[in-house]
Amino acid sequence: MGIFGVEPAPQKYEMLHNYYITRLNGGIINKPLKINCHKTVKDIASSLVSCMPNVTRLKLESATEDDVMVDFLAEIAFLYRRNMQKFECLVEGYLPQLHDAEKLKHIDMSLCNWEFIPGQYIYPSSLKYLRMRSINVKFDWSIFSSATQPHNACFDQLRSLNLHGDIREYSKRMFNEEITLALEFPALEFLTIRYIRLTPKHIKSIMLGPLNQLEFSGYSFDALCFVKHKHTRLKKLTLNFERGLEHDDAKFVTNSNFIFSNTSKIANVNCNIVWRSVWFDFSNIRWKHVTHLGVHASFEFYDLLRAVRGMTRLTSLVISMVHLEESSIERAVKRVEEEKGTGLARIPCKVKTVVLDYGNGYHNVINLRADRQDWFSMAEAIFSLSV
Repeated sequence: MGIFGVEPAPQKYEMLHNYYITRLNGGIINKPLKINCHKTVKDIASSLVSCMPNVTRLKLESATEDDVMVDFLAEIAFLYRRNMQKFECLVEGYLPQLHDAEKLKHIDMSLCNWEFIPGQYIYPSSLKYLRMRSINVKFDWSIFSSATQPHNACFDQLRSLNLHGDIREYSKRMFNEEITLALEFPALEFLTIRYIRLTPKHIKSIMLGPLNQLEFSGYSFDALCFVKHKHTRLKKLTLNFERGLEHDDAKFVTNSNFIFSNTSKIANVNCNIVWRSVWFDFSNIRWKHVTHLGVHASFEFYDLLRAVRGMTRLTSLVISMVHLEESSIERAVKRVEEEKGTGLARIPCKVKTVVLDYGNGYHNVINLRADRQDWFSMAEAIFSLSV
């Protein structure tokens, strides 16, 4: 195994011979190794690789992005490609050619400054795991379409796809409006999409294979493009919604109610609401099939409890107390007491764990007894620690 981290010398440098290798063989070396020669980039890389010829895991990262350093790292990746099984590249603006890396199974890369050119890059057919970070508006999604990239049938064995967009550019156009994709990942089991503008009108068809886990972060409208397709083997769905991204509360309620009404056959349905100090209205929420709910927002406490009453599969609940007003808790206590003698209070509740998060790592955990799993007992347990 070989892991490299390359940094420029503290003083002003002229050529590559003033760089230092600070991490080698998977650990931090005590004294930086200075590349002290005036040979070409290829000669230096060849000399280095000859010292460690059997590298199977390679991680490239650099504190600088100048052309000399990029050429040096590119040469290292090229020389190691035949035996490489795992490749991580955190050098912005650099994307290596690895189509003939026949043993490569795992790629993790940053694409901050990369502009896609059709036909420029082909992935190895052995690829099982692909993670792309910092995807920006320059990225061309046709790279995943069998219609526009018929030679790129290398995703047939892909099991895990992890795509991270740049949250700062999320509200911008992240897609070529003229392209309609037919996405095919026949063996895919794990899919993570974060801050990516892939909307239903762009997806002509999508085949995700035996998908087991799907995680999505971003607009509820964008999430529709994935959850509207029937994933018969999906066991876990995680949706993370943030205020500041989701500007229209009414559309969010409509979209989320539709999404969660179609998840009855999924064993684990997780939803995290991160509205922070912005008000979140639970009064119209209908999320019957959610199994885990995390709430980080300002809200009316009783409305949350009433919404939970309709979540018949909910087993765990995380509530941020940071932005919750004391008066809201007091109103909730009063309303729950008024319902104590009614049938509403004894509605069965499957919640086993409630976490009250007070920020700065401080939280209370409530484990509900099996013989007291009804709505009123849950509310009463929460009040005992929150007032």
